[in-house]
Amino acid sequence: MGCVIEKNTGLEYDPRYTPAGMYTDQYSLRLPMEVYDTMRDLPHYTNYGPSVNDLAAYKVSSWNRATLSWSLQCEAEGQGREVGYNAAATDIGRYTGYETFRNVGIAICVIYSVVFCIHVVSCFVKPLFLLQRCCADLAFFIMAPIVGVAMRDEIETNSANLQKIQNFEVLSKCADEYTFVDTTRVGAELEEAHEAASQI
Repeated sequence: MGCVIEKNTGLEYDPRYTPAGMYTDQYSLRLPMEVYDTMRDLPHYTNYGPSVNDLAAYKVSSWNRATLSWSLQCEAEGQGREVGYNAAATDIGRYTGYETFRNVGIAICVIYSVVFCIHVVSCFVKPLFLLQRCCADLAFFIMAPIVGVAMRDEIETNSANLQKIQNFEVLSKCADEYTFVDTTRVGAELEEAHEAASQI
């Protein structure tokens, strides 16, 4: 059974890991903790769950690797391994207001569907034309500030992330060839998102 190719390095097997010498299998792991017995008692487990032989065939190995490979040249230049740890711990903020946009979008669809129905009926019942106009204006005045505030928050999040992305450059410079962040690509994507949000 092959491994999934890691997108960042393009590797199927990471050469930084070496066998630690401990080997077991899934059945041996599950049996002492009574996990296998518990799963076997589940409905339809015998039809769909792995058998003892299947679990015994799933080999489990332990592996070791260095915490973080680091360039001695960077150490000499004053960029020690601690700088890499701090860079790796950089928190790229995720915009959490997407639920607001989704809810506002649903509300707009519902309100304007109702307004459209009123508009159609107002062609035959003239007094409803004023009601239709009032509903449309009211919907706009309610939704516009909500969208404006949510968009401002997204722009601020993107701006903060653009500032933080530079922190990862030290990893690409000083860590090993497999530990890097394509700051150019990520930065371009963040700038594109920032520009699109600003235009709205």
